[in-house]
Amino acid sequence: MSKNAWVSDVWNPVGDGIGWTPLFARAFNDWEIILLERLLQKIQAVRVQREEEDRVIWTASKDGVFSVRSLYSMMEPGGLSLFPSERIWRARVPPKVAFFAWEASWGKVLTQEQLQRRGFSLANRCFLCLSEEETVDHLLLHCIKTRVLWNLLFSLFGISWTLSCSVKATLLGWNGGFVGKRHKKAWQMAPLCIFWTVWKERNRLAFGDADLSLQRFMSSLGNKRLELFDMGAGASDPTADDNVQVASSMSNQELIQAGNKTMDETDQTIERSKQVVAQTIEVGTGTAVTLKGQTDQMGRIVNELDTIQFSIKKASQLVKEIGRQVATDKCIMLFLFLIVCGVIAIIIVKIVNPNNKSIKDVPGLAPPAPSRRLLYLKASDYLE
Repeated sequence: MSKNAWVSDVWNPVGDGIGWTPLFARAFNDWEIILLERLLQKIQAVRVQREEEDRVIWTASKDGVFSVRSLYSMMEPGGLSLFPSERIWRARVPPKVAFFAWEASWGKVLTQEQLQRRGFSLANRCFLCLSEEETVDHLLLHCIKTRVLWNLLFSLFGISWTLSCSVKATLLGWNGGFVGKRHKKAWQMAPLCIFWTVWKERNRLAFGDADLSLQRFMSSLGNKRLELFDMGAGASDPTADDNVQVASSMSNQELIQAGNKTMDETDQTIERSKQVVAQTIEVGTGTAVTLKGQTDQMGRIVNELDTIQFSIKKASQLVKEIGRQVATDKCIMLFLFLIVCGVIAIIIVKIVNPNNKSIKDVPGLAPPAPSRRLLYLKASDYLE
C-alpha cells in the first residue's frame, strides 16, 4: 500500500461493502497474517464521518486536546513506549554501533541535511546514490545502494520484508519471532550492523573521495555473516538452518552471487504474486458486474412491485366506487318498493270498502280542506 495514499483511496463509502479497502503491494508471509488481522480489526473500528469536518486529535488524552501533562504521562516508563530502547541497547553489538543506532533513531546523525540545519552552506546530495538528498532515513533505509544490503539480509533469512518510513519505526517493528530462537539474536543485531556498515561506507566516500564499489559494499556485510549467524543454540526453522550452513561455507563472492540469485527469485515470486492479484482483481470485477446485474434485476422487480401496488390501490378505489353505486341503487329500489306498497294498500282499501267512490272518502287519504275566506262588505252595501 502506498505511503502517500489518501483516505479516499482506501475507503469505500457506498454499497454493502462500506469500510476500509486497503490494497497491499505484495503477498504476506505466514507470520504476517496475524499482524494483518490485528491491523484490519483496529481500522474497521474507525469509520469515516463524511458529515463532520476533519480535525487533529491528540490520542494521549481522553478529550483529544494536547497538554503537557499528557505528554509527560506518555513518556513515563509505565506509559506508551515510542522509542526502540530495547531493540538498541539489548542487541549484542559493540557500544559504538548501538550508540550510532540510538543517534539515528533520533535523527541526529550528521548527514548533509543535519549540516545544513546547523548553518553549513553545502549541496545536499547522497554520497551513495548521488541522486537524492541525504537524510538519515534515506541513507540508512531507502537509498537504492543501501537496499542491496537489506535485500541480501532478507534473502539470507528467506523472508520478504517491507521497511518502514523511518529508522525509529523500522526498529520498533523489527520483530523476529519467525526466525526461531537460535537466530533471534542475529536478527535483532542485523539492522544495527547494516546501519553501521552503511555509515562507514558513506564516510569513506565523503572523506576519501573514492567511488562506490557495490561488490566491496556487499562484502563488508558478508564478512560479518558468521558473527550474525553463529550465535546461540536451540531449534530453529529449517529454512534458517539451511541459510546458515550455506552462508558459513561460502566465500564473499559466492555469497553475493547467491544473494543476487535469491533476490531474482524473490522478484519472480513477486511478479507471480502480482499476476495472481491481477487475476483476483479480474475475478472481482466479474463478480462486481454480476452483482450489478443482480442489483438491476432487483430494481426492476421493485418497480414491478410498485406497479402492482398501484394497480391494487386503483382496484380498491374502483371497488369502493362500485359499492357506493350499489348503495344508491338499493336506496332507489327501497323507494320504489315503498311506492308499490302504497299502491297495493290503496287497492286493498278499495276492495275492502267498495262504497268509497272517491279517494277522498278513504280515511287518511282525503286532501286537506280548502281555506276559508272571510267576505268583507262595505256598510253602505249592507244597508241597501
